[in-house]
Amino acid sequence: EIAQANHDQQSEIKALNNLGQAYYFVREYPKAIENCERALFLADKHQDVHGVSVALTNLGLISYAIGEFKPAIHYSKTALDIVKSTKDREGEATLLGNLAVTYGVLRNYKKTIEYSQEQLEIDQEIGFRKDEGNALGNLGNAYTALGNYTKAIEYHLKQLKLSKEIKSFQGEGNALGNLGNAYDGLKDYSMAVNYYQQQLAILRKIGDRR
Repeated sequence: EIAQANHDQQSEIKALNNLGQAYYFVREYPKAIENCERALFLADKHQDVHGVSVALTNLGLISYAIGEFKPAIHYSKTALDIVKSTKDREGEATLLGNLAVTYGVLRNYKKTIEYSQEQLEIDQEIGFRKDEGNALGNLGNAYTALGNYTKAIEYHLKQLKLSKEIKSFQGEGNALGNLGNAYDGLKDYSMAVNYYQQQLAILRKIGDRR
């Protein structure tokens, strides 16, 4: 309201994108879409490149959340082109990760691996370590889905090591669960149970009841 009263378009665009994100987090998707589309319209009108890329990124996340995977890919790819042109390496890594996850849901694991590898290289280059862990996890999950359990374990062990280094209990729990899945695929049930037990202990520690 203040931004509108002052005709401060940049602040208005930022506020609309923030509202869109907030509604996305509380799963009020129609309101999230409404605010992000308004942000996109204004950002495009006033040539606010950053505002456009943020709105598109948000719309990609919302589309994914409501199961609209083709629009999610379209929004993410359009945003990716923009952040590449502005040399926003962190934004690029985030969007590559979003695309990797979306293609994973569509079972296009070749694309998941391709985008995750690109994401991993950027994360390592800029020291975006938490995101690096996500990329390693996505790579491992893709190889598990393809039945290449040895390769999957290699990536999940890297994710586990990194998560311990940066003290990410969520990342550590994910890596342990994914290792359990890979060993389950290998029918090494003793190792699978071992990793699931370790995961369970961490999930209880951080209060992740789900």
